[in-house]
Amino acid sequence: MIDSAPPMASNGPPTQRVSRHRTFLQKWNLISLPNKFMVISTIVIAFAAGANLIVSGAMWHEMQKGGVDTHTLAEAAKTQATNTHELAVAGSAQALLTKQELEGTMGAVVTMIDFPSIEGASTGRYLFVSEFRNVGHVIAPSVTVKMRLQKMDIASGRRVGEAWPCDKPPFRLAFDPAPFHPVVCNLDGMTLADWNPIEVGTETLVVDGTLEYEDGFDSSVPPQPICKMYEATIAGSKFDRFEDCERVKALWQEDRNRK
Repeated sequence: MIDSAPPMASNGPPTQRVSRHRTFLQKWNLISLPNKFMVISTIVIAFAAGANLIVSGAMWHEMQKGGVDTHTLAEAAKTQATNTHELAVAGSAQALLTKQELEGTMGAVVTMIDFPSIEGASTGRYLFVSEFRNVGHVIAPSVTVKMRLQKMDIASGRRVGEAWPCDKPPFRLAFDPAPFHPVVCNLDGMTLADWNPIEVGTETLVVDGTLEYEDGFDSSVPPQPICKMYEATIAGSKFDRFEDCERVKALWQEDRNRK
């Protein structure tokens, strides 16, 4: 009996062969979605660990190369903090200086006119009339004037009688060329008999007070003193007006020196 030979595999055409080798893309498509996430996470972690290792190595190398220790780094940080604080202080000082320069050059400047007057003497109703002006460059939001008037004996320098108060509510004052702001005080009770010694020059009328205002830059100017004296006649010359107190006293002294 003759054994028959095993059948030989048929060699079909190339199109009928089943390939046993898959591409990377085919293999990746066969991986489940959770496993894909795990692979990607592993790669990211490995990359981050490698980058951290490289950075740490570079830092260690630089520290060894430069001989920098922890103490030196701390001192450098302290110095930097000090410099930053000094810069902040300098910046604040510069801002304050700039504000002060603006206030000094652009702020409101309120003054009292040189020669206030007495009006109404002919009618027997005596009024002290003064005016205030703003010669600055911005509006003075609030101006406060407080004054009092009182007679004074020129020879002795003593005050005579009761004082007349002249305190006015704060007012707003625009800058030039705005009109002056008048302040009028009624000298209630003054009679012709009271006025005659002033008119002949044996007595004077003294105005004492203060002027205070805001300069338009959220700052208040310290109270400015007001001192005026009325002079009708000095050394035979007719004045009939108020002058600064120091000016009047100097005129009195000159008059005494002539005698």
